[in-house]
Amino acid sequence: MEDDEHFVWLYMACGLVRIARSELDAWVADPKHVVQTTILDVSDGLRNAASPTGNSPQVSKAPDGRILFVELDGIGMIDPQHLPYNKVPPPVHIEQITADGRAYDAARGPLPPLVRDLTIDYTALSLVVPEKVRFRVNSKARMRTGGN
Repeated sequence: MEDDEHFVWLYMACGLVRIARSELDAWVADPKHVVQTTILDVSDGLRNAASPTGNSPQVSKAPDGRILFVELDGIGMIDPQHLPYNKVPPPVHIEQITADGRAYDAARGPLPPLVRDLTIDYTALSLVVPEKVRFRVNSKARMRTGGN
């Protein structure tokens, strides 16, 4: 079901999935495109996962824009205009830094020059829904390994 903001909603076994229409269009144009989704599940207040039966619609849109979906024990509803997102990123905590097989205190000064093997153990502190904390690593970060 597409909402008024051009997001497509799917009620699936993993939860209620929200996909921007532009993401689907990009995937149609290029099947290698990785579609970005948002999944709302029990940790977001969804009571149960979908249990599809037959061909009847599992999701519908009310005239006021709310999305209605069939649950195992009734009808669920979400208002796409008022989603309960916490937009404050959790603080990151560096637990340990290992450079060339030697552990360093993360709170102390810089690492020695010409480090070739670097491991950073880190976490993010979230007491609300820790299983939904996701990390992104900058793939453009490069280390110089000598030479020019």
